[in-house]
Amino acid sequence: MNDANRITGLDTYEFTGLAPGPYRVYTYAVRPQGSVVEARISVPGSTSRNPQIVTGPMPGNRFVYLQTHAIHDVVTPDGNLTVVAEHPGGVPNAYLNGIQIVVVPEPATFVSLAGGAFLVWLSRRRRR
Repeated sequence: MNDANRITGLDTYEFTGLAPGPYRVYTYAVRPQGSVVEARISVPGSTSRNPQIVTGPMPGNRFVYLQTHAIHDVVTPDGNLTVVAEHPGGVPNAYLNGIQIVVVPEPATFVSLAGGAFLVWLSRRRRR
């Protein structure tokens, strides 16, 4: 978290070539020097609220929602995803530390895995 890119106003990060589907986007935005500075993070098309304001400072070795990072859930039908970072003040003191994009499995995947685990459990029980 001590390595960061200064948000100079309205910075846009575009990601292409993702598989269509649901994603959870974690955007880390903490000033390395440890003071409170607002960074507004938006993900267009997100089902989560936009923008989310990350304030800092970094609380030791922990991550705290809206203090160290924002979380957005988004479904991308075309594999394109955009993250917008904005510093609302006059002097650019906000920072972007990183963006993590995580695939969210669809509910059908969970049902299939649970059903398979149940069948394995049932077959082991019948052998006894």
